[in-house]
Amino acid sequence: MSESNLYYAGTKTPVLPGDRIKINRILRPNVYATVTYIPGINKFDPKIGNDQWSYKIDNGDYYVIGYDPLNKNYTSKRISLSARANKEDYEKSKSFIAPSEIEGNASILGELLWLFGLSVIIFIVIFVFKVIL
Repeated sequence: MSESNLYYAGTKTPVLPGDRIKINRILRPNVYATVTYIPGINKFDPKIGNDQWSYKIDNGDYYVIGYDPLNKNYTSKRISLSARANKEDYEKSKSFIAPSEIEGNASILGELLWLFGLSVIIFIVIFVFKVIL
């Protein structure tokens, strides 16, 4: 298995296609996913490019995350290795082709919208309490 320049946070363990990962989310249940694309290991995919990696959550949603493939990078601290891909899964994942629903940084937009909605709710609650009290 070849290695990538992307490592799990705080470790020397490279992220590889087919790896099962656990994503610790704030104020929401944790989810599990499978790494689907690592530039330099997978065949080049123009939808994702050479500066992003991707994973697929068990519910079917794809996330694409940016990184610099020329330097050593680490995943978010919220992402950890759950199970290393076996050789068969690794080889199968290397032939990954991005589905049409992958549109680059769509995952970042979703997270920002979620955080914006949460901040609006918090603002409304604080405003109501200040007016009432």
